[in-house]
Amino acid sequence: MKTRSSAQAAGKFAKLLRLTGCMAAVLLVSACLLNGQTSSTTPSPMPKERLRSAFQSLGWLQSPGEGPVHIRAEGTLTYYGPDGKPGASVAVTMRCIGSQQYRIDVDGPAGAHSTIVNGLGAVHIGADGKAVKLPASTAVSMQSPTFPFLQEALNPDHTQSVVEDLGVQDAPAGIEQRLRVTLPASDDFEPALRSRAAEKTLWLSADGTPARIDFFRVGADNHYARVLFSLLMSDYRRVAGYAIAFRQEEQIDGATMTVLTLQDVRIGTASGVTDADFQFPADVTGGVR
Repeated sequence: MKTRSSAQAAGKFAKLLRLTGCMAAVLLVSACLLNGQTSSTTPSPMPKERLRSAFQSLGWLQSPGEGPVHIRAEGTLTYYGPDGKPGASVAVTMRCIGSQQYRIDVDGPAGAHSTIVNGLGAVHIGADGKAVKLPASTAVSMQSPTFPFLQEALNPDHTQSVVEDLGVQDAPAGIEQRLRVTLPASDDFEPALRSRAAEKTLWLSADGTPARIDFFRVGADNHYARVLFSLLMSDYRRVAGYAIAFRQEEQIDGATMTVLTLQDVRIGTASGVTDADFQFPADVTGGVR
């Protein structure tokens, strides 16, 4: 049974999700500070090869010099309340170019609104057309690992990433391996921020598909604070050779926050996505690091 504080926390996140779209809830994640993660597992080269093998079987490996992948995805996002029951559903369109450019357009009950990420910059455009700058910590961690092969740290060829085998103790049936991927800590602002946002744990099924990915969002007003989320992924289908999970359920502390159901995914030139999709409006207000 969930505690009253867990229900209240879930309620706060659900309310924010309805107001600003599926990812902008990160603006309050610092209120749910988690302790740092520790592990006695000794890194070895074998887990990275397992990650490479999984990515290869899923069509996720990218050739050197290939350039960032362009994606446009349309679907329905359903919000869940603290009682675990589904609430409103809205139409969403996501656009991505690699790991640095991301945009989500939400057609909500109060009108359409958008969130755009370009590198460490991020802007939210409300239904009233007003554009507000978001902090860098929001920019690096607001996007769920909807398309894991876009995540820079998960690239098996990343020279600095560390992949650890966490074993399958207490894992549900069907999970063959758990791999945790991290980037080295740093004293410099940008690499330190990316390191805190980069950590992912992949729960791999027998066919190599991630049934679940645990990831962190970084606090907007305290970039040392992180909150753990889980993304449950299913209904995999091939699109232009890539395995894509068409159903994705996002959870925090075991409580469902949203369910994304994809209806149309286009990859490469068929996506029609260009750099112009990630340009910020000229009249952006606010200014937080």
